[in-house]
Amino acid sequence: MQPNLHALNLQKAHQDFLSLECQAWDVYKICLKSMNLTENELWILLEIEENQTPLRQADIARNLYLPVQTVNSALTKLTSKGLIELVSLPNNRKSKGVCLTQKGKAEFLPYLAKIHAAEQSALATLTDQEIETMLQSIRRYVTALEKNLKEQFPAAS
Repeated sequence: MQPNLHALNLQKAHQDFLSLECQAWDVYKICLKSMNLTENELWILLEIEENQTPLRQADIARNLYLPVQTVNSALTKLTSKGLIELVSLPNNRKSKGVCLTQKGKAEFLPYLAKIHAAEQSALATLTDQEIETMLQSIRRYVTALEKNLKEQFPAAS
């Protein structure tokens, strides 16, 4: 462990960072009532749309860090709402891919455009330098955290 070279209380700074991270994710809950979706359904629809190719349930679960059963429950609800459908994947008889239906695209894509516009507008309140500094800082933090955790938990590497 490196000596403390900071005037800041690093434990409090880390708690503030985690709190801001949670707040950033919670902000998306603003959209949910209008969209008639649960939080997991929103994340799954975003994941499906952003990949633009049918994804397997296991891929969605891994990408979103959600349990497979949670994803399965949300997919069942999204299917019953007519927003997604399961399709055959080439060279894979065991798994089905998930994609938006025409109804899903018609209902969800306008909301997605609003979400992305809000994200871009929020980012535009920062200067280019602030954006670069934020991204560099978060990259350094994640890299250092990964390195430190691998040192502390070598069997997980």
